[in-house]
Amino acid sequence: MIIVKRIKKIYNGQVVLDIENFALEEGKIYAVIGPNGSGKSTLAKILAGLLIDDSGKKKELTSGLYIGKKINVAYLPQKPYIFDISLEKNLMINGTDKKKCEELIEKFEIGYLKGKNAKKFSGGEQQKMGLARLMMQDYDVAILDEPTSAMDEVSKNKAISIIKEYAEGKTLIMITHDLSKVNEIADYVLRMECGKIV
Repeated sequence: MIIVKRIKKIYNGQVVLDIENFALEEGKIYAVIGPNGSGKSTLAKILAGLLIDDSGKKKELTSGLYIGKKINVAYLPQKPYIFDISLEKNLMINGTDKKKCEELIEKFEIGYLKGKNAKKFSGGEQQKMGLARLMMQDYDVAILDEPTSAMDEVSKNKAISIIKEYAEGKTLIMITHDLSKVNEIADYVLRMECGKIV
């Protein structure tokens, strides 16, 4: 089990997150759902170590099975950062395996973008590239914030299939508003309301 210790975050006097300790089962996929403003993205950023909660310290995920085990965490925002370079070079920022790079380009069916500047990609194409870049490495935990929101339905279905394949043996947390895909991808669903997991 991956243990997540108490998280609290207050912005301008308003409680954005107030979550007691909880545990994530390793090797499972969690969908985090809830209305806008319920704290989903803030939770994701804190778990990824990009935001500090009100404890004043970075939140570090720890394994209950292996005390002291370092857990490698990846985070993909809804709008991935795009470097002003080609598709291939964007992917290779996160790994040097050219064969893996080619395989991911083929999986996401974005070969037609080869050699093109990634800044000119559509929103859906940028999300595919962001997912592929993350998948250049294996992580213990992958946190995806609305990773398919800009994709068309066909691309979305394809991406969900690839995400499930990548998640084997990993803990994956996916924030989504797309309730039609939740049952398809998730082992567990966490619903958030007013900064709490309900």
